[in-house]
Amino acid sequence: MKLLNLQFNFFIFISLGSISIASNAETSVDTDKKTIADKLYLRFSDTQTNCGDEGVPALLCSGILIRGTVASDSYHSWNPSPTAQKLGAVSFSYLRSDIEANMLASFHHNGFIFFPYMQTLNDNSAQKYPQILCYFPLDGNTESRSEKGCGSDSRFPTASQPCENQGITTSDQWVAQFYNETKDSDDVWTNDFAQCSFNLVGQGSATRFAEAIKVHYKMSLNPDMKNLYDQRNNEVLLAVWDQNIPTKLPLEAFFYQKDGLADAQHDQNDYYQVTGKILPIVQFIFSNTSYGHIQFKYNESDQLKLN
Repeated sequence: MKLLNLQFNFFIFISLGSISIASNAETSVDTDKKTIADKLYLRFSDTQTNCGDEGVPALLCSGILIRGTVASDSYHSWNPSPTAQKLGAVSFSYLRSDIEANMLASFHHNGFIFFPYMQTLNDNSAQKYPQILCYFPLDGNTESRSEKGCGSDSRFPTASQPCENQGITTSDQWVAQFYNETKDSDDVWTNDFAQCSFNLVGQGSATRFAEAIKVHYKMSLNPDMKNLYDQRNNEVLLAVWDQNIPTKLPLEAFFYQKDGLADAQHDQNDYYQVTGKILPIVQFIFSNTSYGHIQFKYNESDQLKLN
């Protein structure tokens, strides 16, 4: 069956690393750009537990995978930073309606969105899918961790080892250990180092990710944890990719929140100057009161007139 073949291909990809996949679709970004807010909302609201196979975690077909960036004339926002190149991984955040997150990593106000890997892509060129490595329910402070950011940190050398290495397979186990390690400290930044990461490579990754998603809700049931970690961003690590390959990456759109429009427009123009293609800009509006609620808006006035 075609579906089973697709699932198998993605399982091989997740297990072995980054590959190139040829797409036969000819969907134009320009044609679809006005519907992108609706598409994002549908993915944001989709809380399925996997993409049809235990080796295909739900973030490959649901939710929204984003990277916060800083606009600059000195580099392209889609290129891995020097820090990411040294680490061997690039940090993203993951948005979905069953995750309470009202802030972005480092309080970024703009960035870019990756297509979900199992969605049909937008042209005939080979597309490069950076391997998805691991997931931290909170910001993992990954720059000083081992194993491409998914491993341990010296501040909590045992507790910060990958969850699998410690026999932590459920959200209840994760919350219990994290609370035990951090209950006497209100230093949120330091406490983040006590996390273990959920491995998102290979068979069983869908179950591991489904358990990781539950962590957000279960932390909210503990008053102490809710006060410190409520609405914090999570972190997903993807394997680093080559510089200057914008048309091969699964880039879907640029986004902004609050006062980030000018920077999003900078990146929209930069992408157009490099590729001759236009990616839409989408506005994110995070709710301060509603659990796991984000509005997505496509505003024609936000788009630069580039052609």
